[in-house]
Amino acid sequence: MESKKVKKAKGGKKFVWFLIILIIITLIAGCAWLFLNYKNAKSQIADLSNIKTEKQVPGNVTDILEKVKKHIIIYETEMPQIATINDAQELAKSQKFYENAKNGDKILLFGQRAIIYNPTNDILVNVGPVIFQDNEEQGVEEPITMEIRNGTATAGAANEWRNNLSELGSYTTIKIADAANRSYQAHQIINLNNKDVADLEKMFGVAAMTKLPAGEAPSNADVVVIVGETKTSEESAPEPDTTEDENNTEEEDTGNEPEAEN
Repeated sequence: MESKKVKKAKGGKKFVWFLIILIIITLIAGCAWLFLNYKNAKSQIADLSNIKTEKQVPGNVTDILEKVKKHIIIYETEMPQIATINDAQELAKSQKFYENAKNGDKILLFGQRAIIYNPTNDILVNVGPVIFQDNEEQGVEEPITMEIRNGTATAGAANEWRNNLSELGSYTTIKIADAANRSYQAHQIINLNNKDVADLEKMFGVAAMTKLPAGEAPSNADVVVIVGETKTSEESAPEPDTTEDENNTEEEDTGNEPEAEN
């Protein structure tokens, strides 16, 4: 009887130790999984600090900056750090900000903003504010990409609006083109990717749609703006009617004329 009790006791102890070891292994595996996910999350943030290590040649910086200024307002007073993208595919894997970048593109890093510029095609690839997470890591917030189309018969209407829209900071214009229909009577905002475009709606005075008008070509931008014939409130304000004032003035002048002497 006693030997059976001893065996049961030993079996119970083995089971307890088995559970303890299993729990320890589970905890170790869980910690390893959390650590790997943490490392993976860190790798998904583009390491922009490497840009600062590249040698900056003043003449080259100025030349690139002047070309970029033709496409966007540069309000920063300090000179940017500039680097050449050598592995665009790898950068695109780590962050969507570099999705349309190509090898040879230039990235301009200001204190609060990063700009990717393609010198071959003389276009801006992307623009976004820099977000500082800590002393070692930096990331770039995704901007809202925009295409502006001229829906009027007036040449250059889309370019005129690009200058106004560049002041909105959170947008980057990736394409200027003509609309398929050149007789839009009102401005059109097409929000293709469900972005916050409240400031655009306020500026143009129209509500955004989610689908392009029939006949319009598809776009890779988040938002398509079609410039219409609608004028701004300042331009369309009616001129004051001065007819009544002129009549009153004439009457007053007539009433003040001295009577002719006999």
